[in-house]
Amino acid sequence: MQPSRQEKASRMPDQARKIDGYVPDDDGRLLFAPRTDAMRPPGANGAETEHDPPATGEDAVDSAERQWSRELSRMPLLTAAEEIELARRLRRGEAEARRRFIDSNLKLVVSIAKRYRCSGVPMEDLIQEGNIGLIRAVDRFDPERGCRFSTHAIMWIEGQIRRNCPDLKHSVRLPARLLADVNRLGRLTEELTSKFGAKPSVEQLALAMDVPETQVRYLQQLRPETASVNEPVEMEGELLLGDLVEDDNVESPEKTAVRTAQRLEVRRALGSLSTREQLVLSMRYGIGVSRVFTLQEIGEQLRLTRQRVRQIETAALKQMRASGLLRGEGASPAFPGAGRDEGSRQRSWQPEALAA
Repeated sequence: MQPSRQEKASRMPDQARKIDGYVPDDDGRLLFAPRTDAMRPPGANGAETEHDPPATGEDAVDSAERQWSRELSRMPLLTAAEEIELARRLRRGEAEARRRFIDSNLKLVVSIAKRYRCSGVPMEDLIQEGNIGLIRAVDRFDPERGCRFSTHAIMWIEGQIRRNCPDLKHSVRLPARLLADVNRLGRLTEELTSKFGAKPSVEQLALAMDVPETQVRYLQQLRPETASVNEPVEMEGELLLGDLVEDDNVESPEKTAVRTAQRLEVRRALGSLSTREQLVLSMRYGIGVSRVFTLQEIGEQLRLTRQRVRQIETAALKQMRASGLLRGEGASPAFPGAGRDEGSRQRSWQPEALAA
């Protein structure tokens, strides 16, 4: 189960929430784009671009990634001397030093996140976790230890990604080394599929990874698989997987016929009752109204006691049973909740099933 927005935001270090411009968006992700004209995407100032038409679907995602990569490439890397100077300013609490430290190393986060893009975790979530790791690396960087910041930050970025992103797809957290093998298998599978136009066999993957075939099969079981609806399911390729997927939004003819018969039965049964009895049953069972009403709610509408509404309901159902209009002793397709307590009726009855 994917974490909620509040859970994502709660995992951010406090420092991330306090940095000017580095705030969580509606999905709990950190917004890291510096506020400079050079970094703004085309059309950000309200002007429409004439060269590139708007992309849609997967093309839009690829276009966004390419645009983001181009923007990151414009950020200059820090020299060793600049890292030392920024670290000293950071110790004095200068927010601008922290911002520059983070901005200059965002491309490091993206490059590390791309290693895990075949793990089944969305790229935006990988970058989100990597950004959190980058902030923690900035806070803990000590140039006096004799290493460059990128060497120090890799451990924090990869650690944050491995600890949190696998939980989005695996009920059991995989060890870091095993997860690395799963990611490597995913990358090779994509590369060989793109190269030969078909999914590689276990034998081909074993040769590419230089591991036994049994290990490849084991890694494939750990790797979350996704199937394309455009994937052919016949040798000729005429029948696609999407053709076999049932559309839940389209009701079957059998269900339509049953619903029509039930509506006719309900109207015929209600027609034998008085106006007040019709109103009570309609509200109790959600027939022709927006929802199911409780005894208390009906009583308030009709200025009756809760017990009196119950008596009217019971008498009306008894009258329809006696006339043969309500099938069964305690329930029927028209009134499946009849004879049950109020709680069970609320759980079992679907108002939209028979609503006129």
